[in-house]
Amino acid sequence: MIKKFTIVGGGSAYAPGLCDTLIRHHNQLNLDEIRLYDIDVGRLSIVHSLCVRLANHRNVPIKFIATTDLVEAVRGVDAVLNSSRPGGFESRRLDETLPLEYDMPGQETVGPGGFLFALRSVPAALVVHDAMREHAPTAVLLNYTNPTNASAER
Repeated sequence: MIKKFTIVGGGSAYAPGLCDTLIRHHNQLNLDEIRLYDIDVGRLSIVHSLCVRLANHRNVPIKFIATTDLVEAVRGVDAVLNSSRPGGFESRRLDETLPLEYDMPGQETVGPGGFLFALRSVPAALVVHDAMREHAPTAVLLNYTNPTNASAER
């Protein structure tokens, strides 16, 4: 049973929709706590506030915690969703446009763009994995970071 759940990339535009779904299915899931982890303090603060409001609006007693500390984010949790975007959208723009200059497909999941993204996302995913191994050894890691074929291999 998942009582404590962490979203890595918790300041993303996708996090509120995910949290709203978790809130709406609270009775089936029995979640007590959702931790939002991100390195962008401003976006994290906005998403955290929105998620708290969503839970309050539905009168659902899920505790939301926002943190920029990975250890705090994963310590003792049951599951972690890795939905990070190392390098942000600026790096994605480069991943998808640079190959076009050489008549190659520009995409974040395959080809040169996917390889460039993998050079950032795989090491970042390993940092999450290592933190979980030490601070949440029984937790399940769910990967939703592209390129998924490269970042989910280990």
